[in-house]
Amino acid sequence: MREIVGSVTRERLPQIVLAIESLPDVARCRMEITPPPVALAARVADNEDAVARARVLAIALDPRAIQVARDAAKAADAIGYPRQTARASLVHGLALLLQQQRQAAATALDRAGHAALEAGDVTTAVEAFARRAYAVASSNESSAGRLDDTLARLDLVFRSQTA
Repeated sequence: MREIVGSVTRERLPQIVLAIESLPDVARCRMEITPPPVALAARVADNEDAVARARVLAIALDPRAIQVARDAAKAADAIGYPRQTARASLVHGLALLLQQQRQAAATALDRAGHAALEAGDVTTAVEAFARRAYAVASSNESSAGRLDDTLARLDLVFRSQTA
């Protein structure tokens, strides 16, 4: 974060302020992952099977991957266990990214990263924000501000692990 803020130019100052304001609350960055409540465990396991299927389809570049992953992410939302929402949204973002739908991928991956931080799943948060950075950086649009935002989030995750 210091590196980004320390090198900001006058022209980029509004983007840096926006990036800082969009950072998740540090208190949400926990080290422990809470297992799902017993009442949700079977639904989480079923959804994990759908997430695994979606990941395989995504990596195989199967056109069904996006819909399967979207359905898994919606089901995870309905379950209400943040870690599962993070994992399903990560695979949804991956499926979109591999099908060259970078803007939609960035949105899904951002969602995955925030849900992972809420769940205390740092590994998933780092993967989600790193893939989001790639999606933003490789898009055809002007993406400097969005990339800075993602890098700031990654910096926050790394710093929470060293604190």
